Amino acid sequence: TEVKVEELAEAQKNTELSIKDLTRTIEFKIGGLGRKWGVDSERSFRNGLTTILSETGYEVFNYMVKDTEGFVFGHPSEIEIDVIVTGGKTLVVEIKASVSKSDVFIFLKKGEYYTKMTGKIVDGLIMIAPFVEDSAKEVADKFNVTICDSVIDLGSVIQEASQ
Repeated sequence: TEVKVEELAEAQKNTELSIKDLTRTIEFKIGGLGRKWGVDSERSFRNGLTTILSETGYEVFNYMVKDTEGFVFGHPSEIEIDVIVTGGKTLVVEIKASVSKSDVFIFLKKGEYYTKMTGKIVDGLIMIAPFVEDSAKEVADKFNVTICDSVIDLGSVIQEASQ
């Protein structure tokens, strides 16, 4: 009986290890899918927004540059910024799957970097995302970053910021 109990205990231990491994694998794969879906969604939304705004007279372009001094992230990296220009106003836009407090701070640095590199004043900072953490909204309000979490609001937000 004792041998059988030990065998059952060992089998239980192996089952628990297998379940832990399976759980890690599933979490890794789901996380990867989520990241890919977020990136693909951002790209699709960016392309659609660019097309729509370009057809209504706005100039829309993607500003991509190497930040060799690490101004934005603290180390050299590629910086991507979406820019909308209308009526002499420059709006910097960030399209994300979700926005956290730290995302807002990084976006502020991107806006500063754009001004630093181009000499153009940024008249408005707009973040577009379907999911926004409450702490991100608080920081955005404090630093005059407009967060748009609804497509319905987007047109009026861009029009208001460009006036």
